[in-house]
Amino acid sequence: MNDESVVPDTLAEDSLLLQIRALGHLPSPSSTALRLYALIQSEDVDLHKVAEVIKRDVALTVRLIRMANRPGGTPGRPVASVEEGLMRIGLKTVAGLAVGLSVIDDAVASSAPDASAYLALCRHSLAAAVLAEWMCDRPEIPVSAADLFTCALLARIGQLALLRFYPEPYSVLLRLNQNTHELLDAEREQLGIDHQAITLALLQEWGFPDPLTEAIRISEAEPELRVGNDRSHVMAQILNFAWEAAPALISRHTEKINGYLEHGLALLGQSVSTEELPGMVEDIIGHWQEWGSHTPGHDSSNKDIAPNSGEAESVTTRLLLVGVPLAIRQSWESTFAGRGYGVLNVDSWGAVTTQMTNESVGFLIIWQDEPHILGEQEKR
Repeated sequence: MNDESVVPDTLAEDSLLLQIRALGHLPSPSSTALRLYALIQSEDVDLHKVAEVIKRDVALTVRLIRMANRPGGTPGRPVASVEEGLMRIGLKTVAGLAVGLSVIDDAVASSAPDASAYLALCRHSLAAAVLAEWMCDRPEIPVSAADLFTCALLARIGQLALLRFYPEPYSVLLRLNQNTHELLDAEREQLGIDHQAITLALLQEWGFPDPLTEAIRISEAEPELRVGNDRSHVMAQILNFAWEAAPALISRHTEKINGYLEHGLALLGQSVSTEELPGMVEDIIGHWQEWGSHTPGHDSSNKDIAPNSGEAESVTTRLLLVGVPLAIRQSWESTFAGRGYGVLNVDSWGAVTTQMTNESVGFLIIWQDEPHILGEQEKR
């Protein structure tokens, strides 16, 4: 009896997935990300080969360095090369990170009938990723920050697909602001498929690790089903908290962030004093400024400021290219500028000090046969 009731639904979902795929409406990772996943499946994976693949994608290279040097991460001197970043974060985690970031980049670059809603969803995913990563730096949270960052980026990719395939009815469903499990029910009733079915199908297709996929699945279940002390349930609670709190972070609404944070930490058994919360909120907003201010598709006119706080100062990460050959400089400038970075150039190391005195520089990219990147901490 149960089998008979399940099969038709499964066939209907498969049919819809095929239609969505045929029209090119499914988010997809970059060839670089998929190549990385293929490399790490090998038993004798070569760190240097993985690094070579990453270095061909300059945006991924910068993001890897940033993740490896994140505040609250592994202590030690700042990471200054892709190889060091791979050793600090781990090959599988970096491959997952590449998939998550490239899917969001691909989504932003895709044309969508309702571009504003589509970009808002991408931005929501990134804000959730920043919050999830931050939570992992708390004591006794047994989860990788980079894993949680990736999971949060990918947790709602099915929503991106539905927003492109069913633009008008689905944008209405999203505006209802329902709880996640209620939204899933409404999607199945009105569209014949839910966003989680699409998300899980894509993750399985890409070879995403099963424990991380399970955490994403549980994160959208009813509250009582998310309770548990095992790794998947802890991850699920963090992911759910991050998604719920993301709009407050995007608007930098400190009071709302404060409330979400206090509740989220309590669910994880983390006690925090009232005096500590303002500093934590400030720290989280600082993380969001780093990632959000130069997100692909970010509009500087977006009201990304706290209510009644006046105009926020524009925060744009600048890259200083040092001695990059002219033959590839224009390509690099175009790539970074398209992702919202400010790009500066000097021909030699001797001119760096003068340039950095006059400009706020987030990263140096130095050409010495191959790119060598210094984070902000090291260049000091």
